[in-house]
Amino acid sequence: MAELLGISSGIAGLLALSGAILSKGYTYISSVRGAPEELRFLLNETAALNIVLSQLSQLAANAGAKNSGNNGVFSTLSSLSSSGVIDQCTVLLEAVARSIKSCEQLKGEELNNFKKKLIFPFREREVKETLRRLGSLRETFTAAISVDTMWVFSTVLYIWPVVDCDRRVTVQRVEKRVGDIINDLKDEKRRRISTDNTALAARLLIEKENSGQERRKIFNWLTTFDHEVNHRLASILKQEGTGQWLLDGDLFKNWLYGDDTFLWLHGIAGAGKTVLASTVINETARYCKESSQTLDLGYAFFYCDFNNSASLDATIMFGSLVAQLAAQRNEVPNVIRDLYERKHDQSRGVAGMLYLEDLAPLLPMVANEFDRTYVIIDGLDECPNRRCLLNALVKLDANNPKLHLLFTSRREIDIERAFKQKKSLGIQNAVVAFDVELHVRSEIEKRHRFKRLPELCKARAVQSLVKGAEGM
Repeated sequence: MAELLGISSGIAGLLALSGAILSKGYTYISSVRGAPEELRFLLNETAALNIVLSQLSQLAANAGAKNSGNNGVFSTLSSLSSSGVIDQCTVLLEAVARSIKSCEQLKGEELNNFKKKLIFPFREREVKETLRRLGSLRETFTAAISVDTMWVFSTVLYIWPVVDCDRRVTVQRVEKRVGDIINDLKDEKRRRISTDNTALAARLLIEKENSGQERRKIFNWLTTFDHEVNHRLASILKQEGTGQWLLDGDLFKNWLYGDDTFLWLHGIAGAGKTVLASTVINETARYCKESSQTLDLGYAFFYCDFNNSASLDATIMFGSLVAQLAAQRNEVPNVIRDLYERKHDQSRGVAGMLYLEDLAPLLPMVANEFDRTYVIIDGLDECPNRRCLLNALVKLDANNPKLHLLFTSRREIDIERAFKQKKSLGIQNAVVAFDVELHVRSEIEKRHRFKRLPELCKARAVQSLVKGAEGM
């Protein structure tokens, strides 16, 4: 138990350190004109690492909760600690933090003379090596999480114990060299990829067929953000049968199949908007796949998460959306190539930093390459500074009949003002109550001590829980 606490403390320290780097880094970028693109690349990779560390922290917390006694998870975490991976990550992140700290003396000034450039800490060779090492560490932590993902989520939800038939294999796999783990997981991932996967899978397939170095550079330039993490979480949390009231409703059908290009879903905190967004995304993906013989449809999605500062950056959001759509084309769209060439610095061999002003007009141009394009964004209210974001989203809806937009958020005044005269749907307690009842009944049937109760007691328990939930 003491060893597990030590490992958990180390992971928590990494999470806090990466969070501090992101906070200071993005503050620096917003306050300094002409901040170099190398810094944004480092912050993007750090943000991706932060997401994985957050999942790893949750895994460690649940491993010690309620005497779970999960030997597979403990062995995974122990292997990470004993192999020195956590220490390596600490050293690397501390180096990045020191570099950002040294930039503060330049805050508020342009890097426009030789003296300032001499003291700027980021050099191309060092940045490339740091990016490589951050990416390697992220893959290592992802591998550790992936080997027992389904078991972890069952623990998080406190669902009855799942018999993990592969527990022994999992322990052996984690205790191998880190390189072996990553290669095994990549091979397994390639075998499972099929045409009905999400936009990321489409990107992987296309890159396999068109493995040109330039194509990979362009996609890495657009985004390094993993947009699928929150979608996987929300999809696992979803109770089968919930959200059907939305899919069967006329507003959603007209948005998905008809000519309506805008739909705003709003509800109170805890109403299940994120899980509902995952339902919309999965239904949209299904429709795009089933219609592929007759229609060329594209879709992209993004989750705003207050716990991940990178997901609240409008530039990162639009970069991810553009990259997802571009990945569904056999060739990189010309509008993206043209922008890449304009931004490309031939002398340094790297492309310049992207801004919201670059990406906002790019998204509808890429969307127009499809017969119809769907964009789903969850949690707009999570973004603290959203004026520019809302303006950009409203402009997307103007004169773009091929682009269908669906957003979810709480009913904040500024969002309601921006989306006035747009079609919207409030998530009411009555419809949420039906979903809550489905979930409660399912959980009761899963637990043996409740399953044996008389039907009348079960019915009363369901009624009390649904009433007490108050639409949450």
